[in-house]
Amino acid sequence: MRFFLPAVLPFCVFTMQGATVHQGSLLPLSGPAQLDASGVITAGSPYDGAAGSSADGIRVTGGIDFGDSYTPSNPSFTGGITGMQNGSSNFNPDFGDAQLNEVLRTQGYGPNIAIDFPLPAGTYKVQLLFWEPYFGLQVGGGPGSRIFGISIEGQAAVSNLDLAAEHGTGSLSQGVLYSHVIEVSDGNLDIDLTAVVDNATLAGLVISSASPAANGPADVIGTDDFSAAGGPIAGSTGGEFFDFDNSTADDPFLGHEGPQAPWENVEGAPVTANSALATMNSSAKRRYNGASEARGAVSGAADRGAAAVYYKFR
Repeated sequence: MRFFLPAVLPFCVFTMQGATVHQGSLLPLSGPAQLDASGVITAGSPYDGAAGSSADGIRVTGGIDFGDSYTPSNPSFTGGITGMQNGSSNFNPDFGDAQLNEVLRTQGYGPNIAIDFPLPAGTYKVQLLFWEPYFGLQVGGGPGSRIFGISIEGQAAVSNLDLAAEHGTGSLSQGVLYSHVIEVSDGNLDIDLTAVVDNATLAGLVISSASPAANGPADVIGTDDFSAAGGPIAGSTGGEFFDFDNSTADDPFLGHEGPQAPWENVEGAPVTANSALATMNSSAKRRYNGASEARGAVSGAADRGAAAVYYKFR
């Protein structure tokens, strides 16, 4: 049995607060160190630098030059974009970097934002930067005031993304980073943001070249064929991995770091027998991020987004 991140298992989806992630990863954004600056092809803010804004051509700590402004009027942006208006918050975010603050402060918004970026066939990484600039700051409101979905290459990526719910109402220092490695085969990378409540919004976009292996073994949560000696599953560390450092909250993102997390009982007494996990009237879980980052819970909204995901089997 193989478990993958970020691919969605047939019986499980990754949930961060109210959002459902169908592909890719959705993580809290608190500073520029979380951005991947390797292989950048284009990066920009959906704002053209008008009205005194310095969003056009700024550089964020970490080496990403947000020099492209994704607006229909900007001739330097070679892709097509529809359904987006430009705006900026009256409040200044505080992410520990003045240039990233400006990228997040200036945003594009609309009920249906469609970005069509021409790219040759290949493998690319998309990073989308979000911060709630309006509800809870300029006006009242909070969770539920703005909800939208993301699709990439015509496939659902995130459903019901609620920025205020993800990073807190009126937060000046927390945003959301969505990233995904995608194959482009038709000459265009298509990104669509579709509103459910109010408008969709986008603060920053980074497109980078990526290796086809970027969604391969480095992102395997773990493998276990249950071939170890039969008996109680609790405490077993059979198979490979289950040691994935999935958070930058306490250290840089490391990927597989070890040691392995063991299987644990949830209820009853699940056992292994004949290279199978038997869970008659019982269930088991295994943390995917190793024994050293044991945060989260099998259920409970308070622990979602706390850098841990569990898979529960019956």
